[in-house]
Amino acid sequence: MLTMLNTLDNPPADGHTSVPASWFGNPVCEVDTAHFGCTLLSTKALKRMPKPWFLGVPNEAGEWGDGRLDDDIFFWKKWREVGNRLYISPRVVLGHGEYMVTWPGANLGPAVYQHATQYCQTQKRPDNAWSPPST
Repeated sequence: MLTMLNTLDNPPADGHTSVPASWFGNPVCEVDTAHFGCTLLSTKALKRMPKPWFLGVPNEAGEWGDGRLDDDIFFWKKWREVGNRLYISPRVVLGHGEYMVTWPGANLGPAVYQHATQYCQTQKRPDNAWSPPST
């Protein structure tokens, strides 16, 4: 949900970052990127940024797989380029909302949950969800 300071353009070779537990005790920590879930922006800082603020950029092959630049990361890169800084508070814990489809369970038993993204990709209910008898 965030990118540690100075790692966005220089990620660790193995793709892993670790931080000491004490990092989470700080009131605020500067980072390269953060989730927009509960973001407070200074209007003055936002006005320093050229538009567009959000722009998705495909990878070198023109595709949206690995190597692409998502809209939110584009925003944070531009944010820092104009001299703005970004801080998060590890002491503030917010959950992340995920859309779920709730199906009646097989034989009308307990509910079965499916991520909306999975349903959109497969257009199928889970195997353990109720289904009307075939005729």
